[in-house]
Amino acid sequence: MPEEGGGAVRFRFVAEGISLSRLPLHRTTEYLELLADLFGRAPEVHLVSVAEGSLAVLAEAEPAVAARLRGRLHDAMRPDGGGPRAAWERVDAALAADHAHATLQEETEGGVVIAFPGVRAGVGAAVPFWQPDELRGRLVRLGGRREDKSGQVENAAGLSAFRCGEALARALRAHLFETVALHGRGRWQRHAFGRWRRLDFEATGFAPLRDDGIAAVWQDIAGAGGLGLRPEDEGDAAQALARLRAS
Repeated sequence: MPEEGGGAVRFRFVAEGISLSRLPLHRTTEYLELLADLFGRAPEVHLVSVAEGSLAVLAEAEPAVAARLRGRLHDAMRPDGGGPRAAWERVDAALAADHAHATLQEETEGGVVIAFPGVRAGVGAAVPFWQPDELRGRLVRLGGRREDKSGQVENAAGLSAFRCGEALARALRAHLFETVALHGRGRWQRHAFGRWRRLDFEATGFAPLRDDGIAAVWQDIAGAGGLGLRPEDEGDAAQALARLRAS
């Protein structure tokens, strides 16, 4: 049920160190996608404006979801905040990659204020480095300029962005909304508080992954000789695998 009283609640995201006029359009879109994740992709949250100067995004939440959204943003500020915290970390990683930092503030007295240290979190952190890497998930977006394509995959950790060349983007286009393993290199950094963060991912190849149901997986296992179980035990094993897949 909608909350009683009160009007729409506005949230302003301001990124210091990023000029909107110099930010590629696809990167601006990526920030909007990341903020949508932070807000839980609630249909009651709407974009009001994107302003020049620093990247400044104004969003408005309908009264019906204001309390729930505040709770989600409070979770984002906690290290054990689950999905909201993971969304916060993705925004912060994008800011760090763009040498920026930001705040998200509710435009009401005493409202929620969230800091994104971004590049500032690098103080006391290890020097970032590139290494061979892999990114797995459901391919949900492809776009960008001709010579600099980008995309996103979705997995249990949420949305992860990647960059690639045009040839690879063309090959990936046939696998949009399918599960893939992207091969390439990731740029990682260990922060002073001990957590590892992937700052960037450059994809140079991929492999489509199967997304079979439990019945097909069980047939493959049986065709390969099974699990060494007695015939009378196989029903229990199938049920155990089904429970594992559903968890």
